[in-house]
Amino acid sequence: MRLSDKVSSDNLRQKLGIEDIETVLRRNRLRWYGHIYRKLDDDWVKGSMNFVVEGRVPRGRPRKTWNEMIENDFIIIIIISFISGS
Repeated sequence: MRLSDKVSSDNLRQKLGIEDIETVLRRNRLRWYGHIYRKLDDDWVKGSMNFVVEGRVPRGRPRKTWNEMIENDFIIIIIISFISGS
């Protein structure tokens, strides 16, 4: 395969059997969330999920929080499972 063949990234990943990075990151985030969710409530790792940093907020749109990313991942997983019928 050469660069001049103009093969799209999706086709190349499919031929090589490589998952896209979004799927890998989503799976790893949800796996880590599962570990944290099962921890005791007084554990420092679980307590850090709701930690609020004090101080001045920078200008612009705020960055997504860990909880927002997990919620979006759950929504995407539910949609995918609904579409696939499983």
